[in-house]
Amino acid sequence: MVTEVLWLVYKLEHQAKAQGGKVHFLIGNHELMFIESDFRFLNEKYVGATKVMGIRTSDLYAENAVLGNWLRKRPVIITIDDLLFTHAGISPSFLQRKLPAKKVTKQFYSHILKSSSRRKNALQTFLTSDEGPLWYRGYFVEPFPSTQILDDILDFFESKKIIVGHTSLRSITSLFEGRVIGVDGNIKEGITGEIMIIENGETFRGRRNGSRIKL
Repeated sequence: MVTEVLWLVYKLEHQAKAQGGKVHFLIGNHELMFIESDFRFLNEKYVGATKVMGIRTSDLYAENAVLGNWLRKRPVIITIDDLLFTHAGISPSFLQRKLPAKKVTKQFYSHILKSSSRRKNALQTFLTSDEGPLWYRGYFVEPFPSTQILDDILDFFESKKIIVGHTSLRSITSLFEGRVIGVDGNIKEGITGEIMIIENGETFRGRRNGSRIKL
């Protein structure tokens, strides 16, 4: 239900703005894959639909399509208060490059997510690699170099926690004494699935039955 979910978020974004709130939708590896015409994980129904419509599969989210144009303008890294959000994570290699969040998003917006951009320079190649913010899994692989590197990452972004998805877990998981929180609760399998809730300074795991567990 990819298209349905994206239209829902698009609608929620406008509704939130009208109420003085904000929806932040971050680009992830699957959005990048689709824009780069990598359809390995695309549900067959979308391929069939494009054949019926007589268009290319890539046209579904082309730059001149509403959702395609909207997706290409989503950020890659954001900070809200003292929280750092990105799809997969910030790697030690990323930290070495001292890349501010706005510069990273600009690289994606101006070059990487452009349909006309097929060649990548060294920075763009790095940003879309396994060490980049859309694909990194190092927090969940033993051993991670050190907690000092995480502290350095957080200091660079002036944050206290890194919130990431991408790597599926059985529940929302706090790692490295709360420095990293993995929020991909593996809802894709239809078995588990949780949502992180931050309310009045407290953090909870929101469960499918509506209950909450303090994180």
